[in-house]
Amino acid sequence: LGLILIGRPRARVAFTSDTLYVAIHCLDSAPETILATEMSRDARLFYDDSVEILLDTYHDRRNAYYFSTNPAGALVDGRITENRYPDTNWDGIWDVKTRTDESGWTAEFEIPFKTLSFNPNSDSWGFNVALIRDLTDCMYDPARPPYVSHDEGTRLVIEYIEKFWCPTVASDQLLR
Repeated sequence: LGLILIGRPRARVAFTSDTLYVAIHCLDSAPETILATEMSRDARLFYDDSVEILLDTYHDRRNAYYFSTNPAGALVDGRITENRYPDTNWDGIWDVKTRTDESGWTAEFEIPFKTLSFNPNSDSWGFNVALIRDLTDCMYDPARPPYVSHDEGTRLVIEYIEKFWCPTVASDQLLR
């Protein structure tokens, strides 16, 4: 049984007076196993590798804009209100470019500020980045040792594999 090493995603943030840019590099020691099957707008990326960005533009820790993509460049977005699941009926104006290489994959988000509602006098936003990957069938193939089912593989992944998340930071922390 081989172990696929996935590193914490590295996020870089930049902005102009008009646009927020977020670049996320997802390290992966087995890039040939990266999965991207969905391309439609607001697709459910349950089985794809994906990254998610949450922008809490009022820093109230309850509401946020949600942006997600997979290595194929799917555009998935929505609004989170009162800590609920994203409502993907909201479609913002934004773009993403992706690429895969020998070290993993990268997503570069371009989000115009006019897409977002925020207080221009505030200098603090909530910001979260998450890398999502279902490794169960890569790690526990029912046809190969240790011969476990998908459900047992899921349990083992949850029990033994650390989930990698970038910490929440405020915009003023990004400038340090």
